[in-house]
Amino acid sequence: MASRTHLVDLVGPAALALAALLSGCVHHQAPDDALVAELLGAARTTLAELPPEARPDERELSGRVELIASHAQERHVAAVRAGTLTQVGLLEAFHATLHRRRVDDRAAPPQLLALLERASAPWSIGQCLLFDALLAQYQQEAGLELPAAELPSGAR
Repeated sequence: MASRTHLVDLVGPAALALAALLSGCVHHQAPDDALVAELLGAARTTLAELPPEARPDERELSGRVELIASHAQERHVAAVRAGTLTQVGLLEAFHATLHRRRVDDRAAPPQLLALLERASAPWSIGQCLLFDALLAQYQQEAGLELPAAELPSGAR
């Protein structure tokens, strides 16, 4: 077996850096078109409270929502649809996520999460699905995912 030094000589440092970077990437399943459409509708509804100039254009919004939808987990989608994962539970999970941030972390959560958190009206099923998928994306990107043995309620 070649040593690391020999491997670097064979493939080059740039190729090894790329391989290391790609090995850390998480693969997400392509989202279902119907789910993407539902989340897109929920995002449009949520963003409607912003002035038109503050909203992303349709192309940008569609791209963002497709990325968000790739973080949707089947069991969470089923739980939202069954009514066992509700707005209250999702908000509790969001607040628990915020408490896991480092003390010096001042990065704001994504705008859609903040808009939904402040919404005065109850969320639609689509908005619950959007919030859940966006929360999963935020947790992953910020390194704030729950430990494997912990449940969303905080119980073990």
